[in-house]
Amino acid sequence: MDSERENFLTNQRQRWYRRINWGVHKQQYRRILDEVVAAKAAVQYWDRLYVDVDPAADDLWIMMRLGNHPVDMRGTKFMVEVGGSLSVTRQLDGRVVLALLPCHLEGEAAEPIVLRAYDDPSQVTEAVLRRAIDDFFRVVRVTSAMLSSNHWDRVRVGLLRFHSKFPGGEKVRWVATNWPAFVLGSALASWSIYLGYVGLTASKPSGTDSNTLIRRVNPTLLRIVDVGWVRWSGDDERFLTLTLGNVSHLDALDPKACLLEAPVCKRVANSHGLLAVPNGSHLAIGRDQTMQLPILSESQMRRYLQGRMGAEAHVLGWGLKPELPVDLENSCAHPVLDAPPCMAELHSVGIPVRVEWDTTLDEKRSLNTSVYAYVEEGRGRIGAAN
Repeated sequence: MDSERENFLTNQRQRWYRRINWGVHKQQYRRILDEVVAAKAAVQYWDRLYVDVDPAADDLWIMMRLGNHPVDMRGTKFMVEVGGSLSVTRQLDGRVVLALLPCHLEGEAAEPIVLRAYDDPSQVTEAVLRRAIDDFFRVVRVTSAMLSSNHWDRVRVGLLRFHSKFPGGEKVRWVATNWPAFVLGSALASWSIYLGYVGLTASKPSGTDSNTLIRRVNPTLLRIVDVGWVRWSGDDERFLTLTLGNVSHLDALDPKACLLEAPVCKRVANSHGLLAVPNGSHLAIGRDQTMQLPILSESQMRRYLQGRMGAEAHVLGWGLKPELPVDLENSCAHPVLDAPPCMAELHSVGIPVRVEWDTTLDEKRSLNTSVYAYVEEGRGRIGAAN
């Protein structure tokens, strides 16, 4: 009995110390993940990254994740890919688990990859977390339909999956019972790595084009900084308009914006040819400059949303995030007669768009993302919001 009580008291002390350590180290986890999100946003990473925390008072987890994005169409509906995530989770006994969730299609199950379970939060150091962040981006490159991966990424992710499926002693038992497959797989993996190295060495040119080096060091990047209705000079109706910002050192030439489903992205001009450019000239967005580009007129957008939703809708606003703005949420906090509509009638509709541009180094670049209309179904006409 004494030994069991001593066991109980020791375990409770360990749990208490782990809870204290979690309260200290979770702030460091949040700081590191926020830094990664800010750094990727600064270089115009292809998709948005978010940091989420457990809304409960215990703060049992912190997560960095990608947003959801359309990848294809099936009939008249978009196939949506759910972005991957990296989670840092405190278990009930105080241990900390690092896990990755691959990118997957909406509605499909994805098997998580457990990187490791640590006995104490203090063991998840900054170096450990940054290695996990590197693995997160490898998993994204391997599992996302929007990206391509190299041989080393696939080998690394394959090893992560193996270690996750057969942790600790299970790995030893699996190798013992499947040693022929293990030996053969290891030999094939080593041979493929060798062939990949030889292929890369043989294909490497003796001299690297100077423009290639400049492109790598100075990528020309645009990002969408705002969206809304703009009434262009001389037009009777407004246009849904993107505001593009240049976050690079070189000019972005001839930018164009369109719906993602459009087969060819063309520059939209108003009825008076406001954006028409003489032959031999270019539209250009300079460093740290912005430019507004129209996508669709109000009437075109009305038809588009009616086709998507199957009914008329009243657009209350536009934004770059699927979450409803705070002012719209607060507008329905106390619904009364003749008050704004209740939240049950409000939602966001993602509109996939594509931005294309040329560079001064003879590149063609593009950005696929979504803008969001905050709509109320069945009331009035589309286009009433700014």
